[in-house]
Amino acid sequence: MQKKFIIRTAILFILFACFALLLQQQSHALDAETDINNIINSAEQGDAKAQYDLGALYLSGRGVKQDDAEAAKWFRKAAEQGDAKAQFNFGVMYYEGRGVPQDDAEAVKWFHKAAEQGHAPAQSSLGAMYALGRGVPKDYAEACSWFDLALKAGYTDASEARDCACKEVDTKCVDTHMKIQP
Repeated sequence: MQKKFIIRTAILFILFACFALLLQQQSHALDAETDINNIINSAEQGDAKAQYDLGALYLSGRGVKQDDAEAAKWFRKAAEQGDAKAQFNFGVMYYEGRGVPQDDAEAVKWFHKAAEQGHAPAQSSLGAMYALGRGVPKDYAEACSWFDLALKAGYTDASEARDCACKEVDTKCVDTHMKIQP
C-alpha cells in the first residue's frame, strides 16, 4: 500500500512539475514591452504561436484578466494546428479541469499528440497517465517507454517516476512468469 502511495505521489509530482516549468517558461517568453493587441490580432488571424502566447497570457493573467476558459480556447486553437507546447498545455487543462471539464482521456489524447512530436514534459506526463491508469488502462511497460523517451530528451524530472514504474513492471513479470508449477 505504501509503495503505491509513493509511486502515485512521485508521478503526480512530475505532472505538476511539468506544468510549473511550462508556466515559468511562458512568463519569460513575453516581456513587459510586448504589445498584447498585436498578439490578439495575430491570434485572431490564425497564427499558432500568437494563439499559444495568448493562451499563456490568459492562463497566467499577465497583461489580461486571468481566465482559464479563454486560455483553454486559445491553447486549443494552437494545438489543433499542431503546436506541441499548446497540445501539452491543453492536455494539462483537461487533466486539472481548468477552463474545460476534467477529462483524463482528453488529457491523454493531447499529451500523446505533443509527446509524438518529442515534447519531453508531455512524454513524461503520458508515462504518468499510463502508470496511474488515468485515461488509459494501467500499463507499466508503456509508462516506462514514455519515461525513457523523456529522459533521452534530457528531461531528468522523469527519472524517479520511471524507476518506480519500471520496478512495478519487474514485479508483475516475476508474479506472472516465475510461478512454480506443480
